[in-house]
Amino acid sequence: MKFHHLGIACKDISKTVAQFKAHHHDIVNISEKVHDPEQDATLQILTLEDGVRYEFISGNMVKNLIKKNIELYHICFQVQNDLQEEIKRLVKGGALLLSKPKPAVLFGGRHVAFLKTSYGIVELIEVAEQCWRMGK
Repeated sequence: MKFHHLGIACKDISKTVAQFKAHHHDIVNISEKVHDPEQDATLQILTLEDGVRYEFISGNMVKNLIKKNIELYHICFQVQNDLQEEIKRLVKGGALLLSKPKPAVLFGGRHVAFLKTSYGIVELIEVAEQCWRMGK
């Protein structure tokens, strides 16, 4: 697995992104804000000059986190091989599958899955080639 992004829960993406931009001058890309009905969330991703990405998430998916003042939502890893096999490997190691793989609007239909691990919530995202092989 390879680090992909940090997921940040927020009440208002536009406000949070504006605050983030005020503190980070090395932003090289800001995606469009998109609504993902599968996740019942609005999302936007920022990429820094060093390649680190932050995904900002608002909506029903994170409303309970926001109520508890928890902003750091998840860490995402891109799976280098088969997404299902990586899920099985993590579950065998004690992780709990929170959501089965489903297409993510923000990532062009690539499948993502969420798991609860001993070190927090982990999102797995398939590599683009897997998505292509599956006809997506």
